[in-house]
Amino acid sequence: MNASDRRRLVFATVFTVVALPALWVTGRDQARTTTAPSAGAAGLAAPSGGVHSTAVTTTYEPQSPVFLGSDRGAQTAIPPLISVEHGTDQAGNHADVRAAFRRYNTTNACTTPYAAGGVTIKVTNIDNGQSITCRNVLGPVIPAGDGILVHTELLAEIANLADAPISVRISW
Repeated sequence: MNASDRRRLVFATVFTVVALPALWVTGRDQARTTTAPSAGAAGLAAPSGGVHSTAVTTTYEPQSPVFLGSDRGAQTAIPPLISVEHGTDQAGNHADVRAAFRRYNTTNACTTPYAAGGVTIKVTNIDNGQSITCRNVLGPVIPAGDGILVHTELLAEIANLADAPISVRISW
């Protein structure tokens, strides 16, 4: 700590030691007097010292929810008919796996044990729906837990590389 910082620290300490007690002493008298309006100023009768009033309290009783089937609410409510769209199965071979990346000699290469060598594979990011195609090259070792290795530049087209390994659907 240099000399100017020490001087600032000493000044702040002395100022705090002097100012806080001064504020406490001068602030004690202000709490007794208030500028808030009294009950008489609002047009209300001030309570007298000999008469005690009791506060009126009510207990909270919530109504029963409609979906539990009690009271008349559930009898009048008719559940709406909801149509649900069911997906169709994909044609051909597919698998949901995790994709990692590595640099290959060719830009459209990938490696997976699910398909034969030389097969064109479509890799679709499950989170955002973007997809790429690559050619399966057998040989490189795939890390444990991953299902496909994709060329770095290809995987960067469908996902952020910092999020890898990502969940993908491969089809061939």
